Amino acid sequence: MQLYAVINTENNPQYANQQPHDDQGRPTPFPIHLDFDTDPAYPVCGGTGGQYKLFDVDLYYRAGSEWRQINLHTRYDNRDYKLSDEPAR
Repeated sequence: MQLYAVINTENNPQYANQQPHDDQGRPTPFPIHLDFDTDPAYPVCGGTGGQYKLFDVDLYYRAGSEWRQINLHTRYDNRDYKLSDEPAR
């Protein structure tokens, strides 16, 4: 299963320029993989920044044409992003 991430820019404004958006300004989930062996502090690999903490992103997967969020933590209220229909390439 391919995993995707959306950067939580509300609490990480320094990452705002790394989050892709579609032509309507909606966050575009980008493909990632998890690698706990190389750097366990930054296991989310992919996107413009290359590596992120799990706490800095929201994880998603595709179920048909729908995005489904993987809830790993409860630090934030559930954000109801209006996501792009297609993943970033």
